[in-house]
Amino acid sequence: IQAPQIWGNDGNFCGNVQIDPDNGSPITGFAVFKTWLLVFEYSSTYRIDFTGLSQTPFAVSLISSTMGNLGYFTPVTTDYGVFFLSQFGPALATYQGVDSCGDEILPFFETLKEGDLTFSTSIHDRNRQQIYWSITDNSTSSPTNLGLTYSYVEKAWTIRQNGLWNVEGIVGDNDNFNLLYVGDSIGQMQQISTASSTDTIFNDNLGNQATSPVVLT
Repeated sequence: IQAPQIWGNDGNFCGNVQIDPDNGSPITGFAVFKTWLLVFEYSSTYRIDFTGLSQTPFAVSLISSTMGNLGYFTPVTTDYGVFFLSQFGPALATYQGVDSCGDEILPFFETLKEGDLTFSTSIHDRNRQQIYWSITDNSTSSPTNLGLTYSYVEKAWTIRQNGLWNVEGIVGDNDNFNLLYVGDSIGQMQQISTASSTDTIFNDNLGNQATSPVVLT
């Protein structure tokens, strides 16, 4: 961060930073936002600031002692902060702390298995300011695999169900459109839309809503 040559306690190019060595919780994610680093554990979130001092290059601050990140590949950095999936639902981390951002979908979120959330993955369409989380289990049953799509400008959610994927990625075509490709549990790959007319559309608690399914493609 800013000066990677300053890292270890002795000013060398390598070293380590103690986050919270006594709590025994594994690190579940990293995210860089502006000039600081977020470090996630299962039930806590830390902010690391760069000090510029060779002997103590980083300052560690606990910004949430209750909310952490479940999925190793779910944190997404945006201009608003870092969005991620916590044990209490979708959340947003900023410099000041962590807040829930998905209260309206909590009843649905609570039905998801924590193990499936742990291995979920995210993609970010910066042009449309939307995030897509793919949540899947190890079966080949379409109804058990789904996607959560969030427009953080509209603060609106869509659930894409009946998909069949456990990995995905955005690929730009010759016309500069973003196409979503997914790979499923039986080795097939296809290009799909992230939303359809049958998707469930949520309103946020401020009255904002998506006027149509939140779509990446």
